[in-house]
Order: sequence, then structure tokens, then C-alpha cells
Amino acid sequence: MPVITGNLADIKLIDILELIHHSRLTGKLELNHGEDKGEIYFSKGNVVHAVTGSVEGKDALFLMYLWNEGTFEFSPNVEAPKTTINEDIESIILDLSVKLDELQDIKEALDPFAVPVFTEGASAANEELKLSATEWKILAQIDGKSRIKDIAAKLGISEIEVFKAIKRLISLGLVKVQKFRSPDEVADKRLMDEIMKKFTEYIGPISGIIMSEKIMQLGEKESAFPKNKIPQLIELLAQEVPEESRAKFKKELAEIASKYGL
Repeated sequence: MPVITGNLADIKLIDILELIHHSRLTGKLELNHGEDKGEIYFSKGNVVHAVTGSVEGKDALFLMYLWNEGTFEFSPNVEAPKTTINEDIESIILDLSVKLDELQDIKEALDPFAVPVFTEGASAANEELKLSATEWKILAQIDGKSRIKDIAAKLGISEIEVFKAIKRLISLGLVKVQKFRSPDEVADKRLMDEIMKKFTEYIGPISGIIMSEKIMQLGEKESAFPKNKIPQLIELLAQEVPEESRAKFKKELAEIASKYGL
């Protein structure tokens, strides 16, 4: 039976590692992060093995260290199937912190579910670029849909290698990363069309330009606008409507949104 359970949104992995270490427990810590799963094994409080997907050892530990949400549970008296880590907990934590600091300037890319995309005007065919073979291979996989974890799996390399390559490609101005959203998180196109139609009724032909500006102001694109930002968009659009009509406009948009379960 598990003796420690919880959510990674409430307690950091480092704190869990220290708790198990100081309790000198032997067993297995299982973590679930979306479609990703990981295991960390302990022997008398010391981390001896970690694995997530095809990645093992400290690299696997670092990937799990980046998970800031998901569940975990610790089951005692489970022996590790192998040993891939031979360091004390203080050294491990220091190494994880140093590794994170090295990549801190691209924190938004440190998400296996992030999607790398080309920046506007970027050209991967620039003959003056001096890229490694791995960086060229990663560039070839960027299609605006593939996530970092997908690229790593397709190339058969660690997600950490992809993180490092993406960091350099960002520094060269070739790519940027954006949050991956499942279809369930994206607002229905029909809803966006209805919002635009209603907005046009209130302010006329210029509505398209203004709505595009408001969507950009929220850091989003209309083609993948998140459902959870619809209320914010409505508020921004309402500010452009004459004050005497603003309340009616907001009420009508709220009724439109409710038809789509929002």
C-alpha cells in the first residue's frame, strides 16, 4: 500500500526526495504527468534509479523535476530493478538546480508538451548557419504541430538534448516555442465567428482589425484561442463598444458563449 500520495502542484519533487531521504525509506515513487509516467527508486533514502519513457538515470530525474503538476505515490519495500544513480541526495539536488539554471532563460521551452515553431522570417536554409547534426535534424522536424517530446521520440534522443538544441535555436532567432493545446482546450471556430459577427454589429467593419489586436494582446492566435480566455476577450472587446451599449453587448456575448458550454 502506498504510504505517501499527493499532487505535484502542491509539493515539489525536491521536497519529496528530501522527505524520503530523511525518512531513510526503501521503495518506489511513481509519478504521473498527463500522458507521461515516471518511477524513482530509493534504497534506505538514497535515489538509486529513475526512469521515464526511454530515459533513465539523472536525465530522467531532471525531466520529472520539470513536472509542476500531476500525481505521485510512494510504495515502500520495492527494490530497484537496476542502479543508474550513485550520488548522495545533496549532489543530486545541486546538479538538478544547476541544470535548470543553465536553461532558465528558455523556461517556457522546458515542457515536453511545448511546440517549437519557426519565427517569422526565419530560414533554416541559411548557408551561414553553423548547426550541429542534431540541431539540423530537430529543425527538420518542426512543423508547428510536433511537441518537444514527439521530436525526441521520433529522433530517438533525450528530451534534454532537444531542450538544449531548442535553446540555441532560440538564441539564433530561428525558433520560438508555444504552449500545446489539445482540441478540447481550444474555442470552437463557430464561437469565434459568432463573437466576430456580434462585435461587427456594434462597431462596424473595423471589428476584424480590433478583434485581432485584442487576441494578440492576450498572447494568442484566433486559430487556437483557448476557451478559458473567452471571458477576457469579451471584456477587452466590450471596452471598444459605446458605453451605453456595453452591458447589452456583454450579455449577448455571454449568451453566445453559454451555447458552447462556457
